[in-house]
Amino acid sequence: PPLDEAALDGSSPGGGAAAFHVYVLPRLKATGTLTIAGEALAVSGEAWLDHGWGAIPAASGQLVLNRLAVQLDDDRELTCIDFRRRDGTGTPITSCLLILADGRVQDFRRREIDLDPVTRWRSPQTAVEYPIAWQLAIRPLDLQLALTPIAPDQELDPSMGVWSGALDVTGRQGRADLGGNGVLTLSGYGRAGEGM
Repeated sequence: PPLDEAALDGSSPGGGAAAFHVYVLPRLKATGTLTIAGEALAVSGEAWLDHGWGAIPAASGQLVLNRLAVQLDDDRELTCIDFRRRDGTGTPITSCLLILADGRVQDFRRREIDLDPVTRWRSPQTAVEYPIAWQLAIRPLDLQLALTPIAPDQELDPSMGVWSGALDVTGRQGRADLGGNGVLTLSGYGRAGEGM
C-alpha cells in the first residue's frame, strides 16, 4: 500500500520549525488522455507527488539542493535531498528515505550515503553545466544504483537555472539486480539567484 505521508524533517542543518520539510505520496494511480496531432490517446500509470517547504538555514554561504525520487521495480521508493553550498565549499549534506512496500520507512544520513556525479551536460542555451548522471550507494543496505537521464537536455525554463528530468535506474542490492525509474531535480548551478 502507498505511504500516506513521509517527512524529511530536520534534513537541513538546524532542524526544527525552520527546517526544510518534504512529504511524499508515491504510487498514486494516474489515468487520463494525451492528445497528439489531434488524436486522443488513453494513458495510465503510477505517479509520485511530493511537496517541500520551509527555510534552508545556513551559517555562511547560500545553500541549494538537488532532489531525487526513485520508484524501484520491487515496489520500494527512495527519495533523497542533497544540500550543498552554492560556491562548492564544505561537505554536502545528503539524506535519504527508503519507503518499503508495506509503508515502513528507513532513514539514512550522509555518513551512510555516497552520492557522486559521473556525467555532466552543458546547456547550449545557458552554458550552465549540470551533473546529470549519478552513482548512489547506501552502505547499510549494500545498495548501489546508477541514475542515468533518459535524455541529456531536460533543462527547465532557462531563466530558472534548473534541470529536472526523468531517469533510468539500474543497480543491485547485495547480489540481487534492481531496476526502476526516477526524477532528478538539480538547482543552484547557474548564476547566483537562479534556481532554488
